[in-house]
Amino acid sequence: MSRLNYGGQAVMEGVMMRGAREWAVAVRAPSGEIVTHTDRLPKAVYNNPVLKLPFLRGLQMLWDSLGLGMRALNWSADV
Repeated sequence: MSRLNYGGQAVMEGVMMRGAREWAVAVRAPSGEIVTHTDRLPKAVYNNPVLKLPFLRGLQMLWDSLGLGMRALNWSADV
């Protein structure tokens, strides 16, 4: 069985989900409709051989998660 890498977080009036290659946000607009946004993740960051080191990989993933979470929150606030 293959391993699935998905995660997510709550945003204003919706949810953000992240996979291995893409991320998506779905929020409820004031009109009641569900608005979605999807985007690809930069693969250059995840293929870097330096990130095989545990401490550096942890710092990079923390920074990446914070940045992606803020982008999703800002997008959901603008809807």
